[in-house]
Amino acid sequence: GHVFASFDDLAEARMVLGADWEAPASGAIREDLSMQRLRDKIDECSVRGKAAAAAIYLDTDTKGKRPNSFVNAILDYIVSQIRVQGRTAYVATSQGSSHA
Repeated sequence: GHVFASFDDLAEARMVLGADWEAPASGAIREDLSMQRLRDKIDECSVRGKAAAAAIYLDTDTKGKRPNSFVNAILDYIVSQIRVQGRTAYVATSQGSSHA
C-alpha cells in the first residue's frame, strides 16, 4: 500500500486538528497521521513544516512551562537558518542554502 509521506502537510494539518486529535480510522492510517509519526519524521520536514510542528508543541505542551528539548532543537535549527545580507534578513529554505 501507499505510505503517507508529506510531512509538511501533516504538520500543517495537525496545527488545525490539534495535537490531541486521533484519526477515526485504525491501524496504518492512524499511525501515518499521528503526532508520533510527525515527531519521528521531523528531519524530513522543510523549515515551514518544522515551524508548524514547533507551534503545535508550544501550543499544547508549554502551558506556562519551558519548551521541551524537541521544540528547542527545532527552534535552534530555524535560528541557524537565519541569513543576514545588509539590511535584509530571511530564513533559508534548507541547510546550507542561500535562498529564502
